[in-house]
Amino acid sequence: MGILILYLATSFKNRFVKVLLPSIISILIIAIFYLIPSNAKFQPVKPGEELIYYDEGSTGTVAVLRGKNDYKLLTINGLEEVPLDYVSLQTFRLLGHLPLLLHPNPRDVLVVSFGAGIATGSVAQHPVESITSVELCPEVISAANLFAKENHNVLKNPKVKLIIQDARNYILTTKEKYDVITADATHPSSGDSWILYTKEFYQLCKKRLKKGGIMCQWLPLHWLPPIDYEILLKTFTSVFPHTTLWFVNSYTIMIGTDKELSIDYPLLEYSINNNKLKGDLEEIHMDNPFALLSCFLMGEKTIARFTTDSPINTDDKTYVEFSTSRSVGLSTTNLNLSALLPYRETVYPFLVNIDPENINYVKQKISDYSVSREYILQGRIFHFKGTFEEEIRYYRMALHFNPYDKDALALISEAEIDLKFLYLREGDTQRKEGNYDEAREFYDKAIQIDPHFAQAYNSRGILYFSKGMIREAIKDYEKALEYAPETAEIHYNLALAYLKTGDLRKAQEQLKELSGLMPHHRGIQNILKKME
Repeated sequence: MGILILYLATSFKNRFVKVLLPSIISILIIAIFYLIPSNAKFQPVKPGEELIYYDEGSTGTVAVLRGKNDYKLLTINGLEEVPLDYVSLQTFRLLGHLPLLLHPNPRDVLVVSFGAGIATGSVAQHPVESITSVELCPEVISAANLFAKENHNVLKNPKVKLIIQDARNYILTTKEKYDVITADATHPSSGDSWILYTKEFYQLCKKRLKKGGIMCQWLPLHWLPPIDYEILLKTFTSVFPHTTLWFVNSYTIMIGTDKELSIDYPLLEYSINNNKLKGDLEEIHMDNPFALLSCFLMGEKTIARFTTDSPINTDDKTYVEFSTSRSVGLSTTNLNLSALLPYRETVYPFLVNIDPENINYVKQKISDYSVSREYILQGRIFHFKGTFEEEIRYYRMALHFNPYDKDALALISEAEIDLKFLYLREGDTQRKEGNYDEAREFYDKAIQIDPHFAQAYNSRGILYFSKGMIREAIKDYEKALEYAPETAEIHYNLALAYLKTGDLRKAQEQLKELSGLMPHHRGIQNILKKME
């Protein structure tokens, strides 16, 4: 475009260069199309996923993918921004609920970054008067309609005022004041969000808070080496010295108050038992005050010790904007969690107004959930190391000390999914290397975790087929089809196995099923014609 403007400019008099410009433009266009691979996928779609929304705008390319069990994922410019796994849903929900549960009487709330609307929808479950949600990318709003179940159809809520604008610019120019500001900006190292993690941004937010107001912000542990994580925490506390840090299984949340945090326990208990909130919190296993309070990580004095020597992230010295280069090859979540764990402290000293007759019960329950959370934290470290057996062992220890911790149960289910796929991958590797006995052990372990695991039955069937154990292979393929009847590969493998036994009729049946799944595959049609 720049070259074209130069060519058209009447003030540019160099005729020789003007003659060359069209050639340069043509070469550039040809080079661009030549260098883009013909099979380039600008929105990758994995097997089993379906692209249900796609739109390109001036601020981003937005897509929504749907997988099994109505799992959805919102991406912006190819990056996963709103996944609906258990831990991510916990975080989105608590960004809405936590600051409002800590505030004695929230009336007006500002949500920075609407996204799929889950945090805004969680805020809307509270008895607030107004909610303002600011979003930079208008295409995201249309995509959010697909998350109506998760965001409580928040786009139709009359209390919600949606503003399409840069959030920092909005906070700079608005005259409104809020009881709570909760920020769910994208990762601080991204090109469009680092500006929402600087001292100047927090100063703007502080001016927009009413007396007794609360500032809340998501602080990721991934893609941030410990030095940058500390910088961001120190930057937040430089403006909000009365900061507490909370941990939600994969991420942290910063809560800034205008004085040292005190949590009104009876009010918290009453609010959590509110009918509208109860269901929301039950979904993420935070539906009792002790489970929620166990997410507390450290108070202001401990944070000050943790961040003593850290510099501050400012508009003109944005250390964290260049964080990506320092995090390459590092499992930073694991590193950050390991650094935070020794500083963890109990929430009990921050609780006020506990009924004297109830003190011992509350103290004991806080202790029980604190112990189980300690084991969960250790389990999360093993999770990010990829050591899933150890991860599950620590979650089970958490349940041993606190059988009421439903969060530990949910995390075991998540970890078992990771573990069964790890066993499947290990089995496939051993099989390809010819180590059949070792491969079978891994497949057996995967099936032991999930007796309905079609991929493991299919892989074990391939193993038996390779060893000439055709009848055993057929049994596993049939079992795999029972749990995944629309998987083309399994039908193909079963057809081969029937051909091997000479059962042409059954082989033909499987190929017809395969043809129905892949109607335009010429090879399958040719094989069927030959068989007929």
